[in-house]
Amino acid sequence: MSSPLQKAPDGLLGALDLKTLGRSPSVFPAELQPTLETLQFYLLRNRLMNSVGATFATVNSNICAHTVPQDEVWRVKFCALAFSRNVADIALTIEGQFVLRRATSASSGSIGHWTLPAVAATDLLNGRANYYENGLWLGPGDRVTIVVNTTITVGTAINLILDYDRMPSG
Repeated sequence: MSSPLQKAPDGLLGALDLKTLGRSPSVFPAELQPTLETLQFYLLRNRLMNSVGATFATVNSNICAHTVPQDEVWRVKFCALAFSRNVADIALTIEGQFVLRRATSASSGSIGHWTLPAVAATDLLNGRANYYENGLWLGPGDRVTIVVNTTITVGTAINLILDYDRMPSG
């Protein structure tokens, strides 16, 4: 059974020239109709993938920062981590998180947790990623970093990789 749509005041549609591209329906259809989300196709030309690398310094410190420029807004698809550990750390289970700090806030929050288990001496390069199905929207000045929660050898290489769509903020 279909339901009536809310009607606009008489004369308003004509005054605003809203019916020039077709006929507006007077009721909802009785059957369901599929829709397709097309935002991702419009944003393809704005897609970027950037990597910021650093060396581990101290436990629980921010490493590898990506900061959104003041004239942009980002829709992040995923945060990834590339981690090249030292031989001294092969037996460690290394834990950390992706952390977001909004420009409008003095505090940070986790947007993903990762664990890298102990590895063989021949497999020192590891990686993890957090995928955001609907996108993680970041505004001007927002900052994403990695925080390592395990004490590891200084000199360990860490990269934060972001896959995002870049749009003007204005």
